[in-house]
Amino acid sequence: HAGFRQLPYSHFLTWGEAFSVLLGEASPLTGFHAIGRLEPVDSQGSHDAITFFMQAPVFVSSEEYHARFLKLVEATAQRYPSRRIIVRPHPEYDDTARTSAAAATHRNITVDTAPLTANTYRMTYIAVSMFSSCLVESAAFGCVPLMFNPTSGFEYPLLPEELKTRDEESFFDRLDDIMQHPGGRCATGHIQYSGKECLARFAASIQSII
Repeated sequence: HAGFRQLPYSHFLTWGEAFSVLLGEASPLTGFHAIGRLEPVDSQGSHDAITFFMQAPVFVSSEEYHARFLKLVEATAQRYPSRRIIVRPHPEYDDTARTSAAAATHRNITVDTAPLTANTYRMTYIAVSMFSSCLVESAAFGCVPLMFNPTSGFEYPLLPEELKTRDEESFFDRLDDIMQHPGGRCATGHIQYSGKECLARFAASIQSII
C-alpha cells in the first residue's frame, strides 16, 4: 500500500496521535488508534555516532540513489575521521559487499546488524536516512534525525524543515551545523507511549474493537 494510502483495514494501530492524524488524511475509511511503541523507549546510551539507515533501492528509491547514499556515507567518514560512523543495512536488501567494502576502506565505519534498532539508537547522535521511519523513531530515543532525500517521492511532515536536505551540499551544511552546535537541533518525539504503557493501550484498543 504505497504511501500508506487507501488502506483496506478497518483498524490500524499507530505510534501516536500525530501519526494517526497524518495516516487518516490518506485513508479516511480506516480507524487509527494511537497505542505507542511496543518496545521500551529511552534516551540512554553513548549517542556518539553518525548512523546511516540504508533503504532498499525500490519503489521511491533506485540503484542510482542507493549508490549515491553509500558515497555520502564514505564522504562523511572522510570528513569526520575521528567520529564513529555506523551503517545499518536495510533488512530486506542485502548489500553486504558494498557496505563491507566501505568499512574496510574507512576505519571509522562499522556495519551494524544487531536485531534491535533500540540498541543502534542508543549509540546514535545523528540518524541519517532517505525516508525511513527511523527519522521519526530516532527522535524518541534522543537522536537528531537528518534526512538526505534527493528523490521526490516521500515527505515527512513530522520532521522539521531544517532537518531535511535534498543534496550533498545542503546535507553537509546541516551536518556541520549540528556537529558544531550540540543541542542546537532537535526534533519532537511523537511516540507517546512505550513498553508496558503501550501494551496496556494495545489491549484496551483490541478490546474496544472486538
